[in-house]
Amino acid sequence: MKNRTLFSVCPDAEFFGRTRELGAIIERAKGLRRIPNVFLAGKRWTGKTEILRRVHRELFWSQARVVPVYYQFKGAVDAEAFAEDYLKEFIKQYLAFRKREPDLVRNETSL
Repeated sequence: MKNRTLFSVCPDAEFFGRTRELGAIIERAKGLRRIPNVFLAGKRWTGKTEILRRVHRELFWSQARVVPVYYQFKGAVDAEAFAEDYLKEFIKQYLAFRKREPDLVRNETSL
């Protein structure tokens, strides 16, 4: 069986009560509703990143229409370093999605 882990997520027993929110974001991402944008805001440690990781995982495995890309800002020193890191992450996730090989997301690559 394929390894279905893309990014680490907290255990399901610790992350609950967000089924409606996850479903709404996934519907919007797939274009099932006419509102494609989502603004996700909240205080620290309320689960925003966890929601995005779970949406990414669901979109990665459940459909072939939308390429999910998750980027975590790493505090790049300058604009060039940020652009290179973002491009590498985008390419890795795009290839992983097209090939359905999540290990490509974790591999270090250079441009």
